[in-house]
Amino acid sequence: MNNRKKSYVAVLLVLAILVSIWAFYPSGSSEVRSVQAMADFAAVTGSGGDDGGYDAYVKAHSAAKRPDQVIRIEGESFTQTDGPGFEVVHPSGETAVLTPESGSISWNVPIEQAGMYNIRIRYLPVEGKSSAIERGLTINQQLPFKGADLVTFDRVWGNRDDKIGRDDRGNDLRPSQVEKPIWQVESVTDRSGYYDEPYLFYFDKGNQSVTLTALREPMAIDYIELYQEEALKTYAEIKSDYSTEGLQPVKDQYTLIQAEDAVYKSSPTLYPVSDRSSPTVIPYDVSKIRINTIGGLNWKLPGQWIEWEFEAPEDGLYQIALKEKQDQLRGVFATRSLTIDGKVPFKEMKRIPFEFGRDWSMYVLGEDEPYLFHLTQGKHRIRMTVSLGELAPLIQTIESSVLQLNEMYRKILMITSNSPDPYRDYQLEKRIPEMAEVFRKQAETIQSVADYLEQTTGEQSDKVAILHTMVKQLQEMAKRPDTVANRLEAFKTNVGGLGTWILTVREQPLTLDYLVVSSPDHKLPRADASFLQVVKHEAGSLTASYTEDYDSIGNTGKQKRSTTVWITTGRDQAQVLKNLIDDSFTPKSDISVNLKLVPANILLPATLAGEGPDVAMQIGEDVPVNYAMRGAAADL
Repeated sequence: MNNRKKSYVAVLLVLAILVSIWAFYPSGSSEVRSVQAMADFAAVTGSGGDDGGYDAYVKAHSAAKRPDQVIRIEGESFTQTDGPGFEVVHPSGETAVLTPESGSISWNVPIEQAGMYNIRIRYLPVEGKSSAIERGLTINQQLPFKGADLVTFDRVWGNRDDKIGRDDRGNDLRPSQVEKPIWQVESVTDRSGYYDEPYLFYFDKGNQSVTLTALREPMAIDYIELYQEEALKTYAEIKSDYSTEGLQPVKDQYTLIQAEDAVYKSSPTLYPVSDRSSPTVIPYDVSKIRINTIGGLNWKLPGQWIEWEFEAPEDGLYQIALKEKQDQLRGVFATRSLTIDGKVPFKEMKRIPFEFGRDWSMYVLGEDEPYLFHLTQGKHRIRMTVSLGELAPLIQTIESSVLQLNEMYRKILMITSNSPDPYRDYQLEKRIPEMAEVFRKQAETIQSVADYLEQTTGEQSDKVAILHTMVKQLQEMAKRPDTVANRLEAFKTNVGGLGTWILTVREQPLTLDYLVVSSPDHKLPRADASFLQVVKHEAGSLTASYTEDYDSIGNTGKQKRSTTVWITTGRDQAQVLKNLIDDSFTPKSDISVNLKLVPANILLPATLAGEGPDVAMQIGEDVPVNYAMRGAAADL
């Protein structure tokens, strides 16, 4: 009987473990995308007059025409410079003007018809300090609006090596990022992400002056163009054009593009990364490190972009699918814009929302009715850029609310001081007559943002909790102005929480495993792992935890002389250090370095036991002194 009971208990334990694994790794197919298409939210700002911003600038010139013409000014035809280093150069056989990282340069622009124009610049990043290129733009020596004083142009980065290398233990090594300068044509846009379209600038008739003031980094300019940004068609209109032109979907075509094989990026921080959360990632190994994804928390700031190259085997209509994971923003969606060969295919590709999900999912652009993209035979490039999308007016609204609430807080503070007397009636409603109305109005404004987010995403989350908390407090303070002084500290904390909300929501992380360009009838790979795959993955990971050395970083092969180094920070920092060691230190010194990633608190007991390292790096400031005083540090 005892044996039978033990058997029952063992079976129950096994079932419990399997159920827990299944619960922890739910099937991605059960997750339903709940991002709903809604009318655009109109930003609510407190400024009704001319605050020098872009909105006020456009409103002031709302009656101006939009001349349908292109005006090109060659870079070398500049009329004036201020500062040294400006010269005509011929990179790649083309004539351009080199603009250094300081000074200013001006061009005369002949305008035949006054109106609003977009501006684009063809430029080549010149070797500098590896930062983004920044310029200030003025027209006739006047700043048009706030925002034109800081215009950013990206450098171009890519993997140093075509193939991802491996160390002598079979683990992939993160590829180093190097600058890959290429000519680019970029419109003057808002890099904060609040405006999807390029900036519009008003030019009077006649000769006008355009000046670029260098703020950071050099670049060569081929030309500057004034033009009109083409209005994008909707997919319904594009689909109608397909029918008119007789375009048909391709048959039996399937191209898989590994996301980590991106050809160009806008930042060196957009390096490929390793993901071991699922056995469905490609490439995959249960115990070894595989560089198999890109993005994540590195790919989150508005304006950051990643570009992939692929080849279409024949002319026709294709669908595009992404294996993606957005597991950071619950209650808010991450947004990307997509271009093919530098052009947005249709309006819907300006804002592609990716909702929260714990597991990998296969996202077909267009979802139930996949969008079809016309591709000609040959090479093409897909670029995805971080965009605030529908969140932009929401963030603008909360920013405006924070400014107005902070202004009200300062007014209250001047009366109550930062330590109000709880037994004193400050009569704030009389001394600040507009206080209750400001609280009431801002409560309504913030509530509208929370409602929009909940209706769009279909769920409540921590991203809207702070909004509801602020609304509740504002409503209570509007009803009971006599309690404002006693609530001042909580009010300050909640307004600070709104500021944190803005910073959090502005970040739009997204991880990609691969992209698929295929015919609409082709079956796509399964993104989520099956139950058996999960069990095999977990069992293999458990076994590997006893057999694999996860502490050592990179190559461990020894030269005639070797040293052991411990590092206590993250794996990424350790990998960067190991790359420097393998690339420069070991070849020059013929000394191999066994670099290990260890917890900070293990150094002391290991040293006492005689098992410590030769060198310990990135430790606390007090450690070297303590060890030296006790004779445990080497005398250099």
